[in-house]
Amino acid sequence: RHTRFKCDWSSDVCSSDLNCPKLALLRNATSPGLLLIPSGATWKLVYNPKTFSQIDDQYGDPAVVAMISHAFGHTLDAGMPGAWPKEFSTEQRADAWSGCALAQTHASTNDIHGSLEAAKKFPPSGNDSWTARVGAMRTGFLKCAGNPATFDQAAR
Repeated sequence: RHTRFKCDWSSDVCSSDLNCPKLALLRNATSPGLLLIPSGATWKLVYNPKTFSQIDDQYGDPAVVAMISHAFGHTLDAGMPGAWPKEFSTEQRADAWSGCALAQTHASTNDIHGSLEAAKKFPPSGNDSWTARVGAMRTGFLKCAGNPATFDQAAR
């Protein structure tokens, strides 16, 4: 199934003059869900297709985009560590990139709400509170030209 979103925002963000790693997307039915493996110049994003199907079925395509962009955000963060507030944790910076992707794909209030619900149900490893994660996603959404009212309505 193809998503209705055009997801080339990362090429605009991570231009050739930055040191952003390349990303290989690998399907693995035994993966616990979504796993990012840093590995030199090419990082591996390993996903379980059942997990993506579950996210898509429950929350829609935008939620899958948000999950992938969170993981990809880690690679962007490696090339542009100063893009987000220095007090953000690694996971919050990835959440900010996810929010940025939602803004750049012109996600609706319902799309954002589903993406937030999926992010809450399938959290990354780390100790960040949900409030901190939503705040980081909002920061990314706003920095990438998203409408604050749309995000705030979705986050209620």
